[in-house]
Amino acid sequence: HLPHPALGADLGGQVVVRPSQDSAAEPQQSAYLSLQPRSLAKVSLDSRSASQLSAGERVTIGLRQTSQSWGRRLLNLWNEYLQQLATQAGLIETAKR
Repeated sequence: HLPHPALGADLGGQVVVRPSQDSAAEPQQSAYLSLQPRSLAKVSLDSRSASQLSAGERVTIGLRQTSQSWGRRLLNLWNEYLQQLATQAGLIETAKR
């Protein structure tokens, strides 16, 4: 479901939609589903920036550029997790002695 009905093409928005068979999870959600790939993000804004936007207004946000691929990031996160487990296991063994 769209987070706000005004985003759907049925109400003049830019997102191509079709009627949903399911009821919306939130009362303010549209009764239509997006037919376009999309990502939802919640962004905290300062009061000055927030006052310049209307409810349901679409915006474009940019993500910080990085030289690491998603695969490399996941591999690094997995490696960090395994290192934490090894450290915890070592601490437990030391405490048992």
